[in-house]
Amino acid sequence: CITQACYFSDRAGDTASTHALRELATNAPGKAYQPMPRARDGSMLKNLFADPAADHDLRVGEALSDIARLATMWVLGSPNPDGTPAAITAAIDATIAGTLGLKKWQPWR
Repeated sequence: CITQACYFSDRAGDTASTHALRELATNAPGKAYQPMPRARDGSMLKNLFADPAADHDLRVGEALSDIARLATMWVLGSPNPDGTPAAITAAIDATIAGTLGLKKWQPWR
């Protein structure tokens, strides 16, 4: 949760919150949190919208999980050379666009 708040605060231009949340995410009191290596290298991503045959409506939770994983990669860094901040941002944007493209996430229609 902290990594998502940090990522979206940065996107909104709230640098004070971004710095505070990044500090909390990387230096939390008590035992330091470190996600599994697969959570940081991108191998756990489902990339739901890359598969046109997938039932996007049924599996939208995977897309939301990908946003959380991508935010973690953005905040804590990724050992994957393709996991640059720009690439992570593009992946988050594409996942959000795919999610918002689903009718069940468009109550106004």
